[in-house]
Amino acid sequence: MDGGGYMSERVKVVIDALRTARERGEGKAETLSLAANLVKDWPQSALALHVLGHVRAALGEAKEALDPLIDAAKLARGSLDVAFTLARAYAATEQFDLAVETCEFALGIDNPDDPALHAFVIADSSHLEPSKEARLAVAKQQLRDICADAKSRSVVQMARQRWNGMSEEERRSFLTVSIKEIRAYHQGNTKPSEKLRDLNVAVDFIKGTGEWICWLCPRCRKVFLSSNLFELHVENEHIHELHEWLSSVPKRISDEQTEFIDYWFVSSMTSDVIPTGETEGEKILSKIKNLLLDLNDLKVLSVDLVNNLVKLTKAWVGEGPTVPQHLSCITLLDRGGLHVLGSCLDLLEPLPTVSTGDDEQDSRDPFRPLDVELVKDAFTVYIDENLPRNTVGSSDQDALFSWLSTPLSEDPATSWSCMRQDCLSKGADVLEMLNEKVDSLIEKARHKHLLILTRVNEDYFCAKAKLDIEIMGLDAEVDSLKRELVKVCTYDYRAIILPAMKSYLWAELCNA
Repeated sequence: MDGGGYMSERVKVVIDALRTARERGEGKAETLSLAANLVKDWPQSALALHVLGHVRAALGEAKEALDPLIDAAKLARGSLDVAFTLARAYAATEQFDLAVETCEFALGIDNPDDPALHAFVIADSSHLEPSKEARLAVAKQQLRDICADAKSRSVVQMARQRWNGMSEEERRSFLTVSIKEIRAYHQGNTKPSEKLRDLNVAVDFIKGTGEWICWLCPRCRKVFLSSNLFELHVENEHIHELHEWLSSVPKRISDEQTEFIDYWFVSSMTSDVIPTGETEGEKILSKIKNLLLDLNDLKVLSVDLVNNLVKLTKAWVGEGPTVPQHLSCITLLDRGGLHVLGSCLDLLEPLPTVSTGDDEQDSRDPFRPLDVELVKDAFTVYIDENLPRNTVGSSDQDALFSWLSTPLSEDPATSWSCMRQDCLSKGADVLEMLNEKVDSLIEKARHKHLLILTRVNEDYFCAKAKLDIEIMGLDAEVDSLKRELVKVCTYDYRAIILPAMKSYLWAELCNA
């Protein structure tokens, strides 16, 4: 009998050692030795053989784990846990057919053993389900899961062998699919009429325009083949009064000035020496720098504000060959000058919250590096040679097979109606937000125009600077929303063609 207090204690020692070895990355040899000694002392014990196989597989020796696990399965033909561990070892050594066979045999057992008999191999017995029925249900579910995974990986393995056996010319021919072939394949779909309609819409558009992408206006339903034309249309037809007020948006400092301010802020924090040497002056200077850095990060630091700060500083310290012609000149101010400048800049706070999104992420092509072209009446899938590889040593063939073998559930087909509805609903929402931001920008611009005309505010300099910052922040958000509108109003017919081709090509490759 495998049970017994002494053997159970020995098994527990081995499993504890395995847990420690995996957590700390050491003690592998000692753990393997402990497991081997179990089999030496109980050579006909299914539990001892199961423990040895489990330990070897867990420590990266799946191939060496097979022999003891096969022996354990012969001795405990009713054990679902032994079958599970053996199936995992087969899968780890890419013997997927044997993994499937092991799972299916175990699932067909009429009266399987209680998994509690081998509980120490997998986990602490206190974590087991309370009833035998529940324990068996869990064990069977684990077998079904690994069986399904092994079947899927077996199909991929065979498909890869066929793929690797093709010549370059054969691959190019295989990846070129006629419109007629795709249509015929999708006749058998659950909703063939919808799928064929989407294919016909895509083919008709691509053939007629020579383009894969267009932009749909969510308000008037006009279609554009250029994102620039689409953006101009929206600005001219659906965003009123914007152009006449754009002149009120201050000019932002250049990229070179932006880089200089970042560099100056970081490098001078520890090197500035205030002429008076007073702590209060250092604190004010640090606060000024932090504010300027925040303005710089928000991209709301204007040329006008920078020039005025430099002029104010020079008016305080005087002109001279040693006075820098840029913002770093403020380090020459004494405590009084810093106090005046700091008091002016205090009026600019609180700074606006500027939300511009992740433009770099949003601008990426969702299909890169994959692309497709239509020549006469056939589509060809290929990899764009001009795009960098994500993996060192990867090839076009690897990338194409990876695309083919990825489950379609992770790359779902998009219907024409869904794509259209997304453009209309999301586009309408973004356009509404865009108009709200434009209205706010125009309101601030009018306020600024009135301020310039009257100049009645005794803090004119600070009031104008604060308005400029708010206007620049709103302008940045308007630009961001324009880019978002272009994104959500994009019709990309590759989202219809590529999944349709992929489904057809994968079926062809697997059934070859």
